[in-house]
Amino acid sequence: MQLTNQDFDDGFQNKRFELFYQPIISLTSPDVLAAEAVVRWNHPDYGVLKPALFLPQLDRLGRTGELTRYVLREASEACMMAQRQGIDFSVGVNVLLSDLLDGTMPASIGLLMQEFSITRRHLIIEVPHYPLERPNPRFVDTMAQLRGQGIGTAVHLGVDAFTGPAKLAEDIFTHLKISIPAVLEVEARFKGEGVDRIVDFLRRAKIQGITPIAVGAESAASLSSIDQLGFAGIQGNYISPPIAFNDAIDWLSTWSDVITDDRQAGGKATVPPLTN
Repeated sequence: MQLTNQDFDDGFQNKRFELFYQPIISLTSPDVLAAEAVVRWNHPDYGVLKPALFLPQLDRLGRTGELTRYVLREASEACMMAQRQGIDFSVGVNVLLSDLLDGTMPASIGLLMQEFSITRRHLIIEVPHYPLERPNPRFVDTMAQLRGQGIGTAVHLGVDAFTGPAKLAEDIFTHLKISIPAVLEVEARFKGEGVDRIVDFLRRAKIQGITPIAVGAESAASLSSIDQLGFAGIQGNYISPPIAFNDAIDWLSTWSDVITDDRQAGGKATVPPLTN
């Protein structure tokens, strides 16, 4: 599949890029922490495309910044629309490292806050796995500015976060996102010591004001696999797959009703069923 500049021009101009939202729920309270935005391209010829199918070509064309700005705008508008319906909606937006190196992100987000009348806490800037032991100074400065302004910042970590002296970078990140498969691999690789490493890592993260989130809950078994480790939140298809904005609003409303009913009954909240 060969995508051209004309394809991307059409996608941006006709708003063929659509955001879907995957809720992140708290494991320590009855709250929904946020929702991670994922983008899908409704291509007129190729159908629905996931980012893996078009991001490499967008990157080769030097246009990833356009997609980042597009997604940030759509996510900001979604936060505004949710607020109008009485729902507090924070959104995590995945951003490529290259889009954070020119230093313009904090100011750009500030303008979006003004335009859509939302607060800075409604956006969380997420970056892919990053080597914390060899940070890029410009990246660190931008992320520190974002955090200092009250904007959420998150990084996705893998197994290597637990294989040596862990660096939490508490001056940069407000959230750590760790995949459940990575947790299971650490437990298997280090045997009994693996659990201790994870528990200690998450404990120190929370002490330093960082919210650790488990990613990839695909079943009840995957939920059980992280029980008692100390994660503050969780996301995955078992909780909810990525869903369109209106469905996400319905889901959040259902969750609110479940929480209210369970609080009145003195019970524990359960995940609301979702039918796609």
